[in-house]
Amino acid sequence: MAALSFAPAEYEFFAPIALAILFAIVARTRTCFAAAMAGFLFGLAFFGIGLQWIFGALGGYIGLPLWGAAILSALLCAALSLYFAFACAIARKIGFFCFFNESDSAEEIAQNRAFVLMTLAATWAMAEWLRGTLFGGFPWLAIGYSQMLNSPLRGFLPIVGIAGVNLILALSAALAATIFLRPLSIGRIAAALFALSAMWGGGALAMRTEWTTATSEVSVSLLQGNVRQELKWRKGEVERAMNSYLQMANESDAQWIILPETAIPMRLSDAPPEYINSLRQIAAQQNGAVLTGMFAEDAGGLYNAAAALGDFPAMQYRKRHLTPYGEYMPFANILRPILLAADIPYNSLAAGGEATAMQLPGGAAAISICYEDIFPAEWRAQLPEAKALINITNDGWFDGSAMPLQHLRMSQARAAEFGRWLARATNTGATA
Repeated sequence: MAALSFAPAEYEFFAPIALAILFAIVARTRTCFAAAMAGFLFGLAFFGIGLQWIFGALGGYIGLPLWGAAILSALLCAALSLYFAFACAIARKIGFFCFFNESDSAEEIAQNRAFVLMTLAATWAMAEWLRGTLFGGFPWLAIGYSQMLNSPLRGFLPIVGIAGVNLILALSAALAATIFLRPLSIGRIAAALFALSAMWGGGALAMRTEWTTATSEVSVSLLQGNVRQELKWRKGEVERAMNSYLQMANESDAQWIILPETAIPMRLSDAPPEYINSLRQIAAQQNGAVLTGMFAEDAGGLYNAAAALGDFPAMQYRKRHLTPYGEYMPFANILRPILLAADIPYNSLAAGGEATAMQLPGGAAAISICYEDIFPAEWRAQLPEAKALINITNDGWFDGSAMPLQHLRMSQARAAEFGRWLARATNTGATA
């Protein structure tokens, strides 16, 4: 049920309902192991449905055999589910250790379970934070992102960020579960309903507040080439795609013309000089910049980068938060028998260093590449100087799946968190 609160279904109310059911089960478990198993099984179903596009990409564009794709997908879902198991076990351990006694009355047991539920809301939010931090982090489908469409809870994003929304949603689920604890208590029900009304009503009020004020305007063109992933690296198709982007850029009259990730699928130094000069001239005519994805290289290695071209010395942003199994291979020695069959170009890239806002004609912009936009910390390093956000990405590996729309919702969360317009150019998928 919880997975259906995310794209493409986006039944937002399913998330708090599903969590409330899980929390109620955990509060009634007799052992920490049973609580951990409840969280783990919830995670397996949640990630198995929500991340099914990973299996499709591994067995499709990347070319792993079905057994290899199934093993890697299952391992990822199991690893992510451990965070939920941890949250449930810790909450149950604290509650059992502190409060449960054989002689407790029914009302005392209900109060103790209510304490477990409140503790579980905190440990769940902590687990989501750990999931987005440890081992490079993978916060995809953090529960707060389920509220990006119409939910009042997204009003809290500028105040507490996605980590805070995770906590508020988990706390809402815990409060909902306390309402149905037996024996029913009018006082407990009234307190829970009041707290729920305050949180969700507060979110609705926060949505009506303008937290930032625009001080200038800039016109933007986002170019989406729709280059099929299986053709992207073929020699003849590379030239065709680059010419298509050049034509689209030439037809634009915007000050910022933004091309997606690796729109130029080669090193900037290897690109035809006349092609780069043409992009510079287009930008200069608009007193602006052309921002394009490409590769950069120095003594530190090869980088996934974005280059700003115009009537100024070229500027670069180099991707700092690399995509596992797309740009680097964690646990490669352990998974080597599976990964040998994979066809992943540029799978040993280097990470960029410290980033600052890029000073473009028309204003400073914070840049991110691909799934860096789901990590708020990657943006904060370029704020508050940046007056706008730019993300370039290539979701072509996941065409036809839920992934591009899920990714868009997380990008929208960054725009709401930081109170800035976000321009997002993709090779295929959700350009916005």
